[in-house]
Parts: sequence; structure tokens; C-alpha cells
Amino acid sequence: MDFEPVIENLPRLLSGFVLTLELTPLRWPAAWCSLFPLALLRVSRNSVLWVPVYGYIFLFRGTPLLIQI
Repeated sequence: MDFEPVIENLPRLLSGFVLTLELTPLRWPAAWCSLFPLALLRVSRNSVLWVPVYGYIFLFRGTPLLIQI
């Protein structure tokens, strides 16, 4: 196996890792603000409310992350 490309790009990979660590805590509040209302809609007995949420969840759980990106 040739690790030369990995070694050459190691500074870029590490800077991307640091950026990921910096952005993660900033994204958590936004995720929780969308997660809680969607969860409440999902457990609703009204089909007009839970069907779109179910479709959204089904779409994102059923497709690979690379396709979503």
C-alpha cells in the first residue's frame, strides 16, 4: 500500500479534523432545535403531521451519506 499521498496531505487532513471539532459544538443547538419539534410531530396521531416527518426520516435513513452529500 502506498501511504505517500496520505503523508503529503496530512496537514490538510489535520486542519479538516480541527475544523470538524470546532463546528460540532456550534451545530448541536441547531440540531436539537429541529429534532425536538420533528419528534413531537412524528408521535402525533394526526396523519397530516406525522406522514411528512416519517417520509423525511425514511429518506435520510434509507440513503447512504455519500448520496445525501
